[in-house]
Amino acid sequence: DVMRLGPIEAGFAMLGMRATQAGWARIAGRVVNRIGPGRAHLVGLAGMAAGCTSFVRLGEAPSYIADILPGLVVLGLAAPFVFVSGSALALQCVRSIDVGLASGILGASQWLGGSLGVAAVSALLVAFGDGGTSGIRAGFGLCAAAAATATVLAGLATRGRTTACRI
Repeated sequence: DVMRLGPIEAGFAMLGMRATQAGWARIAGRVVNRIGPGRAHLVGLAGMAAGCTSFVRLGEAPSYIADILPGLVVLGLAAPFVFVSGSALALQCVRSIDVGLASGILGASQWLGGSLGVAAVSALLVAFGDGGTSGIRAGFGLCAAAAATATVLAGLATRGRTTACRI
């Protein structure tokens, strides 16, 4: 609404993130294998925080190319790190007999977390929605804070840990 885009145009505008994500996912998987899922997860979470932070600074008349696309590209680069490494971390020490169950719990948790996140951000968009970008800034501020907090917590949780499992 702020940029006066219709549904189709807005969908195409999101391709900046989705195309980056799709193109980068295979490479990100190799990088995760090379540097390890713990470090890759931190890189991805920090990238998510940076991408969300870029939307906090939006002015009242943002330009897609200058103001929106760079943040979408950063999010598109960060997301594969978060999801690939998050899955690896969640499943690396699961007994083979329990992988299906653990994978199902992981997927359900991701959907639940995403749903709660969308609900929280939507509430902020409505609460601060003045027809301008203040609601967008508030919503992405929450996302940036959540990603930054997750980066710190994941860093503390994985610090000094090895991938040796005791199963």
